Amino acid sequence: MAPSDDKGNWALQVVPVDDSGLDFYFKEYKPFRLNALKQDPGAFGSTYEREIAFNDDHWRKRLYNPLAKTFVVVGLYDGRVLSAATLWGPMPESKLISSPSPAAATTSDVVDGTREPLSFQITAVWTCPEARGRGLGRTVVKAAIAQAGQDARQRGSSYSLGVDVYAVNTAAISFYEKCGFSVSGPRPEDSDTESLRPELLMYYRH
Repeated sequence: MAPSDDKGNWALQVVPVDDSGLDFYFKEYKPFRLNALKQDPGAFGSTYEREIAFNDDHWRKRLYNPLAKTFVVVGLYDGRVLSAATLWGPMPESKLISSPSPAAATTSDVVDGTREPLSFQITAVWTCPEARGRGLGRTVVKAAIAQAGQDARQRGSSYSLGVDVYAVNTAAISFYEKCGFSVSGPRPEDSDTESLRPELLMYYRH
């Protein structure tokens, strides 16, 4: 884990899917995630009340889900998570879904002998208020973007990468535009959307 800025006081890493990663997930990532839901309830499709009730097995399954990779920026002096983003994919379906965590396995990306573009999604992006303005959010999102591209190249496939944002969250829309995403349009109403707030689909330009 190498320092990632001029001062060398933080580092980017992907949470490993092993015993050490699980220990980190419970000690550092879980409190970070719950704090994000409590401080910015309007930014997420989930809620603090919902996730504080999760048992250890639920959190364990999140880390070990084969579709998910969680990128974090941590402070080198205290190990605290300062910013995070989760990359999901390749997804079984091409559409963006509000809560991808229940998905357990991918389907084949070859349909009728034709290789379909792989579909990836970024979720759970948040930076601690005291760590904002340092480019940490962009750091974790760019890491997720790079991972999606690498996974697609290894499969010899094209890909799409999207995020799902609330239409009223202009700060998030502006942030993703700076990261290379464009608004595709309003999200169609579907059964996996838990909120009635209008949402927008944004896709990475590559």
